[in-house]
Order: sequence, then C-alpha cells, then structure tokens
Amino acid sequence: MRTTIILDELRIGQIKPDPAYDTYFRLLRLDLASLMADNEAAFLTRPCPGCGAADVPENFKKEGLSFHDCPACFTLFVSPVPSQEALDNLTKNGRSVPFRRELFAQTLAAQRAEHLHQNTIQWIMATCDEQDVATRSYCEVGSDDEVWNRAVEKQIQFSEKTIVSPLPPPTGDGHVNFVPTLGEAPGPFSAISCFSAVDKSSDPVSLLAAMAERLEPGGMLFLTTSTASGLEYRLLGRDAPSFRALDRLTMFSVEAL
Repeated sequence: MRTTIILDELRIGQIKPDPAYDTYFRLLRLDLASLMADNEAAFLTRPCPGCGAADVPENFKKEGLSFHDCPACFTLFVSPVPSQEALDNLTKNGRSVPFRRELFAQTLAAQRAEHLHQNTIQWIMATCDEQDVATRSYCEVGSDDEVWNRAVEKQIQFSEKTIVSPLPPPTGDGHVNFVPTLGEAPGPFSAISCFSAVDKSSDPVSLLAAMAERLEPGGMLFLTTSTASGLEYRLLGRDAPSFRALDRLTMFSVEAL
C-alpha cells in the first residue's frame, strides 16, 4: 500500500539547501568518476528490475552511467550497474562521505529530524499499532544516514533493534545491534524498514526478497523510495533537479512496485 507520511507543506530548501547540496553532488560525481576509472570495480549487466524484461534499450546517459527506461513497466534503471561491494566501499570511503556526514549529522540534523524522520517513525509505529504487529524485533536495512540511525535507536519503540549498515557502528551504550549485512542480522523480525536504500542497491529485487524472508508471519516491511512515476521524472528525465545518478540506480514505477 502507498502511504503519504508528510502532510504539511514542505519546502525542499529546508532539507536540501542549494549551496550545500551542490557541493555534495559535486563530490558524489567525483566518487562516481573514480569508481568508473577503477579497473578492479565490477559492473553488472541486468534486466529490468521491475518486470524482468531483457534487452531494454538505453534511454540516456547520466554522469557516465547508462539509464534504461522500461517500456513494459516504466521502471528507470542503470545497467551495467556497479556491484554492491563497490557501492558499499564508496559509502564508507568516498570523497563525499565526510561532507555528507557533516551535512546530515550537523548542518541539517534538526531539519531532517523534524520534517522527515519524525513523520517516518510515526508512520511506522502507527501502522504497526493498526495492524496489531508485535513490537518485539525491528530492523533498519541499508541506512547511510547517521541521524536516522540515532532516531531509530531513540524513538522506535521495539524491544530489540538492529541496524544493517555499511557504516561503522557509533560509539554508544549498545541499545542497538549494528551489523554490516542482512545475513548477519538476528531474526526473524516483527518489522523491517528500508529508508531509501532500495534506490542505491545494485540488486534491489534480491534485497527486497531477503528482507521479506526475514519477516515473522504477519510482520511488515516499510519502504521509502523514489519513483519513476513522478511527474518530475516523466517530464524532465535526466534533467530532473533531484536526479543524481549514483543515488538513483533504480527507480521503480508505482506499477512495478
């Protein structure tokens, strides 16, 4: 089911101020250029992640990556796509990482907590309450946002909490179990969330399947993700203002989701 979780008017400048994000995107492009110049980095050809269609023609290039727009299900995706190992390495060691950490954890921490994270947590907890989901064990998968991880630790009201993240665990009092991969996470879980990591995964279908397999019977999977069905992407394509190649490796259409 689709759910609108932010009902109040939200100005994009509150969470994405232009000067700061311009610097971040410039560093992100440098990370991508370094990745593409790395002879040891693996790039994988794939069919449409939305419907499995093979031989979808290339629609355009963006920052050196080839984007395909599936005519069957309207999913927009990169192929060849960097391997997950290469992407995780960028998440930990890329030139954009220190700037992003400072931007999210310091400059924009209060704005993101107020306008994004609180709404998302309320959505998760209210839905679990409405659906009688046991608040026993919770898992967040793939987050590279330290502020979101702290919000999970402090505000998600589950007895046991696990965060699957390529980032090193923060120093703290150990109320949350941090693991680098979903396979190392204890389970099954009453609820799993995936806060925008689907867009950045090299194999989102396998990621979705792995999360579904780790749910208890009656458990719930919460996703936040970009969609190719939005008017911005359907009209502007590669020129959409929020379209940054390395952050948008897969954009499912609503139909494909």
